[in-house]
Amino acid sequence: MHERVGILTLMVGALLLMMLSLIKGADDWQNQTIRNYLSDIKKSAEQENGTIGTLNSLVEPVSQGPFIDHQAFGLYYSWLAFTAQDKASIEKFSLKSVEQFQLQLAQRPLDSSVVIDKANQMWRNGADFDAVVAEFHYAQEVGRYEPFTVMQSLEYYLAHWPQLSLTDKKQTISYLLDHKRYKMKLWQYDSILKLPVVGERACNILAFNSVKPYYCRNQN
Repeated sequence: MHERVGILTLMVGALLLMMLSLIKGADDWQNQTIRNYLSDIKKSAEQENGTIGTLNSLVEPVSQGPFIDHQAFGLYYSWLAFTAQDKASIEKFSLKSVEQFQLQLAQRPLDSSVVIDKANQMWRNGADFDAVVAEFHYAQEVGRYEPFTVMQSLEYYLAHWPQLSLTDKKQTISYLLDHKRYKMKLWQYDSILKLPVVGERACNILAFNSVKPYYCRNQN
């Protein structure tokens, strides 16, 4: 009797492992498909005079299991929202993007890059400032010295400088002036310094402290 129970248990276990293997295989294939989409878009955008690609096909996650890369799907839906032509599609894909980032955070709550991606999508969706800045605060708690967190937080803070609390303004200044503390080089901020308004505010802060990077030299 005990032998039969043992054999039955092994059979059930083997069946479950087989099912998990099939699910993982399907999820991995779909994850790679989405990553290829995003890679192609990035290459197209980086090419000189390149045409920014659009995604004409809609791909839905085949499962909600632990093997789906919800962050990649969040970025995928974000791009669909960006390239959509009608308001209904923009709203639909924007909400799906945030939803996917939230699902990824349920699996990886300490991944600051996912928090930042979610915050940026909320920003694009027109979410309330307090709700968005709270996401950036959390990202800084779990990934204070991550370059992606530093860069994205700095850009958002500079874009919303008048609305920032004193603490957040001090954090912004610290990112710029104490960049070595965050394992950053000043030249890594060039992409921010070239932006309108945001770059001007960064350059003003740097100039006030007698720092004049290349991209700030032509500003009044």
